[in-house]
Amino acid sequence: MVSDYHKNKTYLSVELIRFENIGKKFAGKLVLNDVCISFDEGVFYTVMGHNGAGKSTLLKLIIGALTPTTGKITIKKGIQIGYVPQKLQINSLMPLDVHNFLRLGNKVSSDEIHEIAQETRIKHLLKQSILDLSPGQTQRVLYSKALLFKPQILALDEPTQGMDIGNEVKFYELVMSYKERTNCTVILISHDFGTVASITDWVVRINESSCSLLGPDTFRQIQEFSLLMTEFEINKSRDLAPRFK
Repeated sequence: MVSDYHKNKTYLSVELIRFENIGKKFAGKLVLNDVCISFDEGVFYTVMGHNGAGKSTLLKLIIGALTPTTGKITIKKGIQIGYVPQKLQINSLMPLDVHNFLRLGNKVSSDEIHEIAQETRIKHLLKQSILDLSPGQTQRVLYSKALLFKPQILALDEPTQGMDIGNEVKFYELVMSYKERTNCTVILISHDFGTVASITDWVVRINESSCSLLGPDTFRQIQEFSLLMTEFEINKSRDLAPRFK
């Protein structure tokens, strides 16, 4: 696969994940086809594509929640991945405060939880019920749980869905703070490229089950051209409509 990324990749790049000829089918339907891509240390990737293109499938293959139908995924030994889903799935009858939710499934001390809570600005929420949080607060809690693994890779599946622009900006400030401190890799699924364009190093574009890596400027040009063509087709249809009345 020829892309902006591979043209500019240097021998100094540290590869953390490699996809080799990855294909994924669901009930016989091909979602991803012959994907060859690598993810390097310290790089911010934004995954873009229309609904149903396979963005979440790609992320779930990365975190090991799915296995490929064809091909091979190689992950550097010892790598920890922190995953933030779109939303929290939890039993509404389970009485759980934020502190105990963060401990759930993690062998961490209260000191470690308080340290992460301080970093992600949720310390005031630790005694609050997980069910009483706003969408923005819930996502910050999920992000905090991901950081407890001390991940070298952050896998974020539309983590700011339902947030207003102010909370979106604050959330990505937290992500960039951790990235700059640890040199971790970020793999983000987003529908709003404008919000993350300035912090994106490379765009993973999924289209028609194929995958390509593009620089942010190249991707923006493709977006602008696509929008222009859509407007052209709409205007063309309007011009032709009177002829068929």
